[in-house]
Amino acid sequence: MQVIFSSDFIGPIQLGSIWEVDLFPPAPSELLQQHWVYPATQGSAIVTLGVQDDAIAISPGQSFMPHGLPARMVVRLKDPLGAVIDQGAQTITYDTQTGLPYMLTTTGSGTVTGGFTATDREVMGTIQAATYATLPVTTIGASAVQMGLEQLLKGPPVDFLAQSPDFLISGRTTINRPGNGVGTLAYGYRWRIETAPAGLGKLDGQVVEYEQRIAQFAVIKTRLGGGEYVAQLQNSHDGSGEATWGLPFPIRVDFDILPGVVVRFAWLLFAQ
Repeated sequence: MQVIFSSDFIGPIQLGSIWEVDLFPPAPSELLQQHWVYPATQGSAIVTLGVQDDAIAISPGQSFMPHGLPARMVVRLKDPLGAVIDQGAQTITYDTQTGLPYMLTTTGSGTVTGGFTATDREVMGTIQAATYATLPVTTIGASAVQMGLEQLLKGPPVDFLAQSPDFLISGRTTINRPGNGVGTLAYGYRWRIETAPAGLGKLDGQVVEYEQRIAQFAVIKTRLGGGEYVAQLQNSHDGSGEATWGLPFPIRVDFDILPGVVVRFAWLLFAQ
């Protein structure tokens, strides 16, 4: 008779794993009648009971099961060390003449080793939830993106950030980008000198520097219990610069630009 095995084991079947098939009289009898062993290379198989060419081993028990009698068939999927990966049982009519197939779906009970199981999938989901952060985008048309938990503090990688339309700033004042009640709706800023008077002590090179401080930017956040603090401070002698931050968003950015200098400023937005 043919038997079709199907296991719900999730994961690769290790080389050397086996299917064990035992035939008993109907329950509650545990008097083993016949025993077969077949190689297991995947989570399903079609075997012909009693054919030596298919089986690794055939072992009779107390007696051979006669054709046409009810029987209980127990199938176990075992790893190379003999641990039960999966098992199942089914009541059948033992057929040695017509060759009609029986379908036996294993139940998933037993000790699972060496593979990826449904429980493993649940655990991985819990781990993912604990190691990923949902970051709100800062452009119109999207809502949030999942990233590594460290990005919650750092913000998205700067290469993922797009530049907003720029504008000119000078002097000493405050700016923000209000939106959705979250303070400054951006993950950073970028700036460069637009105009500057002569005599600032310009040091030419691959990166333009100045002897005097050109710009100071203070990223202001609020504490959970109330009050404001400087979360990030940039004092720059360069001709350009940028800064990024994570969550929570700052409430504003305070700046001081050297008198006579005009800076072109743009927010860095998460547009993924």
